[in-house]
Amino acid sequence: MEKVPGNNENNKEANTVSERELLEIIAVQVGKLTKDVDEIKETITTLATKEEFAEIRSTMATKEEFAEIRSTMATKEELAEIRSTMATKEELAEIRSTMATKEELAEIRSTMATKEELEEIKNIVIRIENDHGQKLNALFDGYNLNSEKLDRIEKEVAKHEEFILRRIR
Repeated sequence: MEKVPGNNENNKEANTVSERELLEIIAVQVGKLTKDVDEIKETITTLATKEEFAEIRSTMATKEEFAEIRSTMATKEELAEIRSTMATKEELAEIRSTMATKEELAEIRSTMATKEELEEIKNIVIRIENDHGQKLNALFDGYNLNSEKLDRIEKEVAKHEEFILRRIR
């Protein structure tokens, strides 16, 4: 409270005005405080309880868990490297277009020989090779016999020619 110099009545009036001003100031401050308290009450209702906070904390990862997760994750550079080695959708579509479908593979399989059929064909080929081998040996032996016979005949003919030529002279 402020004291105004002069007579006492003026001082009272000045004091009264000062008190009034002081009350107005207090009223304004109380109004602000009331408003602040109301805002705090609203904010408090939106805050989590200790139980809710404990529940939230239990679902969150610890720093160690987070560090472990981070250590297993790929970096942007690693992802870029992986992307550079992977095929694009267009490349996959191109590859798919050149590959056989299941139906085409089934059709190919239906026209192919089974292992049993291949084994049977193999046995037939072996039998044919043996038969041909024997026939070729027989032909070769016949050729050799003919060749030997021709050699003997040629020697006989040479002897006869020589005999005839000696008689002619």
